[in-house]
Amino acid sequence: MNTLTKDNLNKIKKSVLVLVLILLVLSTGILYSVNAATLTPISDTMSNQTVSVSSANNFSFDAVSGIPASGTVTITFPSGFTSVAVTSATSSMSGATFSVTGNVVTVTNGTTAVTAGTTVTISNITAINPSTASSTSTQYIITISDSGGDNASIAVAIVTSSQVTISATVNPTITFSISSNSISFGVLTATTVSSQTNTLTLSTNASKGANITVYDLNAGLLQNVSSGHLIASSTATLSAGTEGYGINGSGAGGLTVVSPYNGTGDAVGALVKTAQNLASISVPVSGGTVTVNYLAAISAVTPAGTYADTITYIATGNF
Repeated sequence: MNTLTKDNLNKIKKSVLVLVLILLVLSTGILYSVNAATLTPISDTMSNQTVSVSSANNFSFDAVSGIPASGTVTITFPSGFTSVAVTSATSSMSGATFSVTGNVVTVTNGTTAVTAGTTVTISNITAINPSTASSTSTQYIITISDSGGDNASIAVAIVTSSQVTISATVNPTITFSISSNSISFGVLTATTVSSQTNTLTLSTNASKGANITVYDLNAGLLQNVSSGHLIASSTATLSAGTEGYGINGSGAGGLTVVSPYNGTGDAVGALVKTAQNLASISVPVSGGTVTVNYLAAISAVTPAGTYADTITYIATGNF
């Protein structure tokens, strides 16, 4: 009876030992399955996916099990990627440090653990993309794992060119108008300075703006006979009873009237037979205007007759 009891006890001990071993194995397996989670969502946003160019790789993933202080994240680039570097790399993990061995980047966490489920970013790991697409497709697989056993893979596309070149043409434009092509002083008298007005309007997309120049047929108001009297134009301030003739003006919309035509009141600039700069602008303009004032004065002995003149304006875009 005693022998049987010992045998039974030994059998019971062995059974218990086997059960403990099974529980330990199951427990280890359960712990491993908890730790070996998939990092998700996970991404690698590349700065350029063109073959053979250097690209910055910016990774993002959720640390499912967390990353302890001094824990590591390993990023493995597949064959084809070259010159893997971490010169400008950064990470959301506090105090992270980087090292590279071949195509493997190891990122070591600092002294602050990353809480489970926290999104981790690792940015600006550079590498030269493969010179061709893979043999079966345009994708390459990058793997990431952490010291907790979590891991995942990312597919990245490598293409012949990831850039689109855009081109367009903007045609040069210029429009110029004069509000009236016929100006009449009517009857001139020696007791007043007569004036009339019209408006020049300019638009152009010329990158350096435009100029308006002016020149005169007679350099004055000419009496319409072969040896007619000329009321000469000069830069002066006109006064009633003294012969004189000229223009002044003011600009708007960006156009600026230049000397000697920027006078006011009865101050005029001379009209001459060669082109003179009247107004200018150094940038494109839309609907810029110059208001031109024509002024004339005569003396008591100015010969009677019909007087005439022709003024020419030219708008030039500086494209």
